[in-house]
Amino acid sequence: MPREELSGNNIKDKIEKKIVRLDDLISEIHDTEALELPGFMDKEQQNRIEARIMAGINELQEKETRKSGKRRFVLLGLAAVLLMGLCFSVFAGSNPDWDVEIIKFMGLDESDTFQLESGEVKIQVYDSCEAVEYEYEKAEEGETGSSQNGTLQKTSRRELKVMAVSSIGDRNSACIRIETDYDFPEGFNQETDYILPEDYSLNVTEKDGKFLEHGSTLGYVNLNGKLGYMLYITGCEGINKAKISIKFKDFYLHHDLGLEEEGREEELLLEGSWELDWRYAYKSNTKRYKMLKSIEMDGDHLMITKIDVSPLSVQIKGFRMPWERKYGHVEFTIDRIVYKDGTSLEVGGWSSAGNRDGIFIDTFLGTEEMGTTIDVEQIESIVIGGNEIPLR
Repeated sequence: MPREELSGNNIKDKIEKKIVRLDDLISEIHDTEALELPGFMDKEQQNRIEARIMAGINELQEKETRKSGKRRFVLLGLAAVLLMGLCFSVFAGSNPDWDVEIIKFMGLDESDTFQLESGEVKIQVYDSCEAVEYEYEKAEEGETGSSQNGTLQKTSRRELKVMAVSSIGDRNSACIRIETDYDFPEGFNQETDYILPEDYSLNVTEKDGKFLEHGSTLGYVNLNGKLGYMLYITGCEGINKAKISIKFKDFYLHHDLGLEEEGREEELLLEGSWELDWRYAYKSNTKRYKMLKSIEMDGDHLMITKIDVSPLSVQIKGFRMPWERKYGHVEFTIDRIVYKDGTSLEVGGWSSAGNRDGIFIDTFLGTEEMGTTIDVEQIESIVIGGNEIPLR
């Protein structure tokens, strides 16, 4: 039988349709290969267990590749690397009008932003609510002196709009600009005061409603004299195709940066609720490297299974070998990114990381936002806890 010729899009299709994702293989091992582990294991026992893990993964891979008849795509050995990610452009043939406020907030205003094109999205989703405005009638001088001891007064009702305007993101993270049409109250101190919702919730889900794990930070910003926020969602696999749901309830004015000291004040400004919902549908500007790379770091024996790299962030996924018998987060850092010309980008530490304890294998996932853009096409390797991992 003549061998099928594979090239171009055909190869990409075969990879996408026929290769079993390593994450799925590990999940199957969780359920079918649980071991009774002794309290202490010598190096020989550890090696045997590691061999069983790899044998289980390879066996599942071989079953899948026999179905597909394309054994050339099987992941082989600990150091085999399969490049899955491709860079795409959302706005083909056009340069986006960059959201300057997001660029500044992310610390990218001095960076090369040409690589970010495929991650820039106009959202333009809003909710409007008839909000009740409040102010404090201060206590008379000599009585108490703190507005917390004054009287809360309703002053008026007004329509207040909250809008998700735009975002910049990749496959695993997104920074979203949220605007309101609310002017800052009289006496607002830009240096020490800020306004935050009393209640704030965020849900990120897949198309089928499955919850996506994530971390997030909501930061107050002054957007041309109006109240605004930057919402940074991190460590969220597949956010570029996710549904986002944000809820805000009641806004409070905080004085003195919220320091826990005598005289701190917190005042209700606006009573109401707002909800924003939209679905992302942008192609990620992220390259994915799948691998089985064993490293040792700070006494931990770890297996790296996936590294995602975009102009904005690096995400690393893997698992801790079962004989470690440790609990809590896997603590490690990305030291630097090494480029093909020998230069390097120094990093620092995780901005978000998480673990999931399993019966057999504890997995970990960490995302590092760089504060500058990464030249994805020129990366040679990445150094993690002193271990250099080639990305080819």
